[in-house]
Amino acid sequence: MTPKVDTAPDTWVGSIVLSLAGRDRKRLFVIVSLDEVNGYVYVADGKLRQIQHPKKKKSKHVKIVDRAPSEVCEACRSGRITNRMLREALAPLSSNLR
Repeated sequence: MTPKVDTAPDTWVGSIVLSLAGRDRKRLFVIVSLDEVNGYVYVADGKLRQIQHPKKKKSKHVKIVDRAPSEVCEACRSGRITNRMLREALAPLSSNLR
């Protein structure tokens, strides 16, 4: 069962998403920023895609799975997010995907 997550774009930053398309499909990421005008999200996982070079993906190519812990969400919004924080937020869900 998928957790209920608010789907308003302004609440997407800090959401844990599953990539649905591209060579990174079936991988988990955290949305670190948005481009609402063009319909893109910028995602990173702290490993393959680090925060310094987030992946630009169309919002229709990701599915919101869960919400990251509140400290990760706040760090994303304020720009103080680290790769380690991303990896730690994704670790519990990544083990369920394998």
